[in-house]
Amino acid sequence: MDSAALGSAVAATKVAGRFDDGERLILLATALDRIGARDSASATYQRAAERLPLIADWLRVRAASLTDDSLAREQLYARITRDLPRQRIGWAEAAAHERTGDLDGAARRYAELRERILAFRLQVALSPDSARRATVRQE
Repeated sequence: MDSAALGSAVAATKVAGRFDDGERLILLATALDRIGARDSASATYQRAAERLPLIADWLRVRAASLTDDSLAREQLYARITRDLPRQRIGWAEAAAHERTGDLDGAARRYAELRERILAFRLQVALSPDSARRATVRQE
């Protein structure tokens, strides 16, 4: 879920023009994500999901994308019930691999999602060899 979509979701959950605790948690999680505190951001998104059931699945996808541990990500994915957020699991996995520095794993997952440009960008970043980079660019 991108920032604009998340912002729209937060706006949709506003009650009487005030932010509730769940919305504050989303804002805090977003700030933590922006400064690179992934573990804290993930935990905060998960806390927000408990308070905002209408968007909980989206918040769990977001939390998973920030989670280093693959088992913990699987546990988050298992709690996602709605179809559209479930369709974003592949994206969350690719993002998680990229954020943890597993660029090869991220490139493979982006390629599976038919995001060739993102996959190629990561493959180029992976290769210190100019011949390999030229091959990737040609592809």
